[in-house]
Amino acid sequence: MNRKLSIENFAFLLPIFIYVIIVFISAFSCKENTIYETITKTDTLIINDTVIYTSVPQFDVYSSWLSNSTWPRYRNNAQSTGRSRYSGPKLGIIDKTLNYYCSESSVVIDERGNIYFFYNNGKGYLSDYKYLIAIDKDGNKLWEHHFDDDLYYVGLETSSVIASDGTIYTTGYWGYNKYVLVYAFTSEGRLKWKYKIPHVIIQMGLNVGINNVLYICTNDQYLYAINPDGTLKFSKYLEETGGPTYGSVSFSNDGQTMYMSTINYVLVAYDLDGNLKWKFMENNQNPRGWFTPLVDSYGNIFIVGSSGLYSVSPEGDLLWKNDSDGAGSEICMDNKGYIYAISYLRELLSFDYCGHLRWKRQLDSWHSMYLPIVDKDGDIYVCDEEYTRVDSNAERKIWSYSSNGDLNWKITLKGFYTRGCPAIDADGRMYVANKTENGKFLIIK
Repeated sequence: MNRKLSIENFAFLLPIFIYVIIVFISAFSCKENTIYETITKTDTLIINDTVIYTSVPQFDVYSSWLSNSTWPRYRNNAQSTGRSRYSGPKLGIIDKTLNYYCSESSVVIDERGNIYFFYNNGKGYLSDYKYLIAIDKDGNKLWEHHFDDDLYYVGLETSSVIASDGTIYTTGYWGYNKYVLVYAFTSEGRLKWKYKIPHVIIQMGLNVGINNVLYICTNDQYLYAINPDGTLKFSKYLEETGGPTYGSVSFSNDGQTMYMSTINYVLVAYDLDGNLKWKFMENNQNPRGWFTPLVDSYGNIFIVGSSGLYSVSPEGDLLWKNDSDGAGSEICMDNKGYIYAISYLRELLSFDYCGHLRWKRQLDSWHSMYLPIVDKDGDIYVCDEEYTRVDSNAERKIWSYSSNGDLNWKITLKGFYTRGCPAIDADGRMYVANKTENGKFLIIK
């Protein structure tokens, strides 16, 4: 009897054991020619009527040229994973509100735990963004930089980035269609230099590459590389992009390749001198892109384009595509390789590593959302955002969901929405900038 039971148990566990070995041998690839072909584009592995999704462990890639802080840039790291290596807020309680508002920039954090963001002088949507502010983790102001009175906009949707030497880079531009100003500050608030670029930038976030070189894509297809002393390394017209870059540049794990998504091509790869390595095509067509490429721990690239969610190899080959579930946002990836996005129907989506939909949750809001982030525990955080000018006192929300799709908590408040990416610190607090004219900067625990 015991022997029979043992054999039955072995027979039940054997397929699972084989599956684990197959996944390990396959080096975490989802290409159709891999050994586990059954879990590629359209199939999941099913054992004893149980669906098993593909999870691939992820690790944090250290980029020596970027600040080793808890959140040094838009989407957190050089690879734009949107993942914190720390736990996020578990209580869903607003710890503090600060009287800094009319901010469109994302929040960044340095190695001392100090927080940086732009805020307005309170004169409304079209007033000048005059202040870059630094606060400590408790919300106390450390310093702020008042920009020149003739500077029309600073930081429109453009997040700052902190390099390994602590330098804070950010951009602003004069009016519309005139020029970009690039600024470098010390962590104490001293202006090191500013550089004028005769082009416009409408980019979600800046990124720093090897040797602390700052890379900026302009709205009219120019790539600028600026040395840490404020001198120009090179500028180059990127004819291959076919249009402007709205997301952020992301880097390969070795820092030798940069990836960008453009309005005409969902994914383009360049070397550090701006030479084209490849551009992704699908059946001789070029799906469009608006968002930031995500690079995982094994060098594969994930991106949302006009035709869905893609996974692309470091060589530019399609690994898989999900075009049926409506992903339409920036994406983030947790430590298990699960991917999270927001759909055009305002649903929070979870995909496994091979692009299969794990679950979706309808978010009870009619506002737009596109910047999910995730912490080391797999908890996802989503904030209400809005591109149109609506009643600033309308109800808006901030959600946290578990990796399994369970609601952890929800905050409902008025006079709030954000257009920037939140940031998570080492103490489990999340910092959220507020776009409304009568709102507050939020610290959530």
